[in-house]
Amino acid sequence: MESMNPIEQPRNHLWVGQLIRGLLAIIFGIALVAYPSLSLMIMIAIFGAFVFLNGLFAGIYALWHRKSDPSWGSHLIEGVIGIIIGLLVWFWPGLTGLILLYIIAAWAIATGIMQLVSAISLRKIIRNAALLGVTGLLSLIFGVLVCVYPVTGAVTIAWIIGIYAIIIGLLLVMCALSTRKA
Repeated sequence: MESMNPIEQPRNHLWVGQLIRGLLAIIFGIALVAYPSLSLMIMIAIFGAFVFLNGLFAGIYALWHRKSDPSWGSHLIEGVIGIIIGLLVWFWPGLTGLILLYIIAAWAIATGIMQLVSAISLRKIIRNAALLGVTGLLSLIFGVLVCVYPVTGAVTIAWIIGIYAIIIGLLLVMCALSTRKA
């Protein structure tokens, strides 16, 4: 029986992992595009579970190490806050999604304003400052639209994430198949 070169051994299995990751990303992306509202609620629920469990473990750590860790109090506060936020997310997922959308909208508006200000102040220095201005205007419009139409904004964000996942999945599948051929 012939022994395989140890350098080639991981490459033989690498393509399978890439293929599985790619297919999972494609499935995830299709689910987000097909069912954006449901997918958003599932992501919020998973986030709530993560925050809750993270808080629970931080609290347990704090209580177990209160004699040996001088910063145990901050871990306990982190744990309590995590548990409370996790429960809030679980019991009011719609509110959590809405708050998240408004944070995204506020970020887009602030970014858009700053880009517009930069474009105006740099118009004599940068040759294509108008492009920065257009970018700022688009960010500003996106942020305002998300504020005015939050449900549509949530669906749009889910679609964007879904399309991104599909593209990444396709690229991973292509990479896996080319790795397999190598």
